[in-house]
Amino acid sequence: MENASTLSGIPPHSQTGPEPPPNLAAAVDLIDRGFQVIPVVPGTKKSAVKWDRWLNGLTREVVHNTWSNRQYDIGVILGPNIYVLDSDSDQAEAAIQRICAEHGIQSNKIVKTKRGYHHYFSLMPGTAFNSRTFSTEHHPSRIDVKTGRSMMVMPPSGGRYLITTGSPTVTELIVVTSDFIEAVRRHNAPETGLKPIPKALAAPNDPRQLSGKECRILIDHLDPDMHHDDWIKVGMALHHNFGSSDEGLEIFDYWSSKGRSYPGRTELEQKWRSFKHLRDLGRPGYTMGTVCRMVEDLGHDWQMVCADAQGAFEVCAPITTAKPLEEQFLNVIERYSVLGRLAEFEARLRPRFYVLPGIALSGQITALYSSTNVGKTLTVLALIQALILKGQIESKNVCYFNADDNLDGTVEKLRIAERCLFHTVLPGERGFETKKLPDFIEELINSGHAPGKILIIDTLKKFTEIMSKDKSSTFMDLLRRFTMAQGTVIILTHTNKDTRADGSPIPGGTSDVPEDSDAVFTMRVDPKSNQTPEKIVIFESRKTRGGEPGPFRYAFLRRGTYEEIVASVREITTVELDDFEPVEPDDDDRLIGIVKDAIRGGFTKKMSLRDEVSRVGGVSKARALKVIELHTGPVPSLHHWNFEVGARGANNYILLDCGSDNYTQLDDGSSVNQEAF
Repeated sequence: MENASTLSGIPPHSQTGPEPPPNLAAAVDLIDRGFQVIPVVPGTKKSAVKWDRWLNGLTREVVHNTWSNRQYDIGVILGPNIYVLDSDSDQAEAAIQRICAEHGIQSNKIVKTKRGYHHYFSLMPGTAFNSRTFSTEHHPSRIDVKTGRSMMVMPPSGGRYLITTGSPTVTELIVVTSDFIEAVRRHNAPETGLKPIPKALAAPNDPRQLSGKECRILIDHLDPDMHHDDWIKVGMALHHNFGSSDEGLEIFDYWSSKGRSYPGRTELEQKWRSFKHLRDLGRPGYTMGTVCRMVEDLGHDWQMVCADAQGAFEVCAPITTAKPLEEQFLNVIERYSVLGRLAEFEARLRPRFYVLPGIALSGQITALYSSTNVGKTLTVLALIQALILKGQIESKNVCYFNADDNLDGTVEKLRIAERCLFHTVLPGERGFETKKLPDFIEELINSGHAPGKILIIDTLKKFTEIMSKDKSSTFMDLLRRFTMAQGTVIILTHTNKDTRADGSPIPGGTSDVPEDSDAVFTMRVDPKSNQTPEKIVIFESRKTRGGEPGPFRYAFLRRGTYEEIVASVREITTVELDDFEPVEPDDDDRLIGIVKDAIRGGFTKKMSLRDEVSRVGGVSKARALKVIELHTGPVPSLHHWNFEVGARGANNYILLDCGSDNYTQLDDGSSVNQEAF
């Protein structure tokens, strides 16, 4: 019989090999069966990662790597199609058995827990149902119902185990009927049970508002370490009751901070703001009626609780006895510490790759400084284009913010963007303005869409005040949060007019941009390329984190259309640089004529052509080869000759402007009709 390792595709360990990591095979088996697996802090019911970020990147490989590297318990997030009945007492389990017998339904996946059983079922598509939990102490016969954004801890974690035969996939779970669901609901809410919540209080557009004192005393009856879904409901209820005001936020923070799972004030404020966003989208919300039901489920009369609040003093701050300084310090540290969240950060990691070869790494901020007309935008677009065309970058992930062009320059760059299908954003078009860039980046971060995105900002001074330390620092803090979310930023900006004593450029603006960037390069024109048809640009590293120190050199044509010049960008190696010799324009024309005569004379292979041009022209072989390569290409207005690959990979050169002689004699004695090219 196949074991879980074999079923999941993981090679079983040999008898003499190392012990497999705990829970690894079970975790992989669950994702193979369609469950949304999530790591859980051992011995708890608390997930080790943030749910949404984990689910966005959930793959079999991620699961395998996570449980291979750490000893986590296993949880599954149920989602809208799984329905679980949870019994924590003999009375509740008897009720489940009775309802199942009455409807002829029996779960094919039952998990034994320390306190009871979990019965797994499947919901019919379109069935809407909310989770519901009860206090076993006050309502021992009631059945907890879990679905949607609920997490269940799975075997073998915490001693749990399956009591049913086999382990069905999600699609093989037994489907429950609407009558079955209604029977569970009637069992949990008999006519003589809970007091009904007054309609005026429970309605979403309820005109009545509970006071801050009433809300504070009500939620004091609830555990701030309750299930995350229920904690969200309390927050949304307070948000609705106080109309998103700071008073509701303070009460939410006061109550939440008493729990071990308190996320910290910053994250809590972000969650508070998201409640308004959900309400604006028309999503169903929760009112204080929901909180009242929670209090009732714990055996309290919510009306009596609120009545008690009328005679109570307003609590402006929790009253506590003085704590030792060391304990106070630890409480503050624990509030903000990320201890125990390693798996979450590991799950965010993506493989690093060069966005600009040797210069800009993914997941980093790279700042490129140069004076005007050096070619920073041209070089960056050329390198990005090359990676897109090679399939190493997805064009849909690239966004070029162009705020440094007139209409002619904009059209030239749009032609490249349209051919490569990457995005361009322009100030004044489709409602975008440079001041909206921070909001754009915030939205990418908060929506979970930052991973893999590449933002090219051209130029920096259009988007922030580079001479303002405060504004530059704030902008760079935002970019750092974007890269922490696995986005990539390439900043194009200018150098000072002055240079260092050695002639090297000085980055412009305050020191915050280079200090807060991961990699910083200055760019300048290599004097070796003066008076040549090609310009060589040097990228000199001022700072790098994990990248190569450089320098890097790229060459491109000085004349031609923008697209042609971009297409001509190529990296110059150290060997090529040593052989680089300036060619005077007049001498260039002379050598072009010699090359044409040599091709017509049958010297069509690259090396034989180089040697003939060197001999006849009286120049070095390196200079002859440079002229040949510089004027090779398919565009007659820009190039003079091209080549085809012949036998054994030989390059056979052919003239583009062949005149009346349409045939070229090849080195091997054959001929080629040049009109075919």
